[in-house]
Amino acid sequence: MNQLSRILSWVFIPLNAPVFALLIAAYVPSDTVWERNEVIYLIPEDWKLLLLLMFGFFSILIPSFTILFLRYSGAITTVMMDSRKERMIPSFFVNVSAIALFYLVQLKDPENRLPTAVYALTIGSFATVFICTIITQWWKVSLHAAGMGILTGFLFAYYAGLDFYTFWILPVTLIVSGIVMSARIYLGKHSLAQCLVGYSIGVAALTLSVLLFRY
Repeated sequence: MNQLSRILSWVFIPLNAPVFALLIAAYVPSDTVWERNEVIYLIPEDWKLLLLLMFGFFSILIPSFTILFLRYSGAITTVMMDSRKERMIPSFFVNVSAIALFYLVQLKDPENRLPTAVYALTIGSFATVFICTIITQWWKVSLHAAGMGILTGFLFAYYAGLDFYTFWILPVTLIVSGIVMSARIYLGKHSLAQCLVGYSIGVAALTLSVLLFRY
């Protein structure tokens, strides 16, 4: 059980959440009879690949290399940043990277032809990390739970605006979120309250972002 919990913690590290969300929206069938330009699944394949590369680079690679650099320079003791105080500097770089991603997407899409949900995903993820960073100054909120909140909030809000989508994705997302949070609690990294707060922040930030960009 301990080993499984550690594996889940690595697979569902918070940095992966926006990429997982984009992967599901881009490759799991969905459609609408109204605003088809809002459906990520329907955008050209080359755009999907480009978006995944950009999200992977700014959401995963840059923050990961930053965390590794801080780890080997001695600024933090573990790459999982178990200490609350060690999370401030890495969180700052994650926020900067999220802002850079948003502006790069805009640069590549000057006529705003991409679905608004793509922009909502970048801003909502930034807002989640930013809020968690502020709270972390006083309390160790769960970033893993916040990442699962990003995934859940985005998928539920995004699919709510479509007519056709693969329904089973939503309950599976809820179940996986519960499993990941349980793993963090089992490992003794967070309390139930810390997980619930982190998850709620992610869900709320992404839901609001999707709705605001859509309407």
